[in-house]
Amino acid sequence: VVHIAIVCGSWQGASGWTMNILLFSRDLSLELRIRMLRCYIFPVFLYGSESWTLNQILKNRINAFEMYLYRRMMRIFWMDRGNEEVLRRMGKDKELLSTVKERKLQYVGHIMRGDRYEVLRLVIEGKIEGRRSVGRRQNSWLKDLRRWFGRTSIEIFRGAVSRTIIASWIANLRRETAA
Repeated sequence: VVHIAIVCGSWQGASGWTMNILLFSRDLSLELRIRMLRCYIFPVFLYGSESWTLNQILKNRINAFEMYLYRRMMRIFWMDRGNEEVLRRMGKDKELLSTVKERKLQYVGHIMRGDRYEVLRLVIEGKIEGRRSVGRRQNSWLKDLRRWFGRTSIEIFRGAVSRTIIASWIANLRRETAA
């Protein structure tokens, strides 16, 4: 979420136009501005999101950032309309959080299938020897996947080896977010 400050800054393209002028201009169609948002802003924001461990505060910040961009594009003051109204006007759903979930699932499949990632696979499977530190358990990367997809770690590891199973899980995730 450190990327928010970078993404909202005055990035300049080759023509010297700032992204603020292009993204929030009424001269461009809404469809084009959404495409530019998905092309230039979202990839910078989502860089490295495969490795994020999400808690509720971070999820709320991701959703708030997405809604902030949509409200700026529509020039809606934050107290004027609810989020549902803004999404209805945009003709879309929230997509950043589901994109993070998809990327994490694709990443675990990539690790489980690759022969080069033996050490990383051991770390994810939790087969590292040693003792756990004292205190409350931290939210883990794998716990996010278990919670989101309602599966055990073993089911995730076995399913991650198959590209078709991963694709069906992602399709189910997209169907759930669209509903």
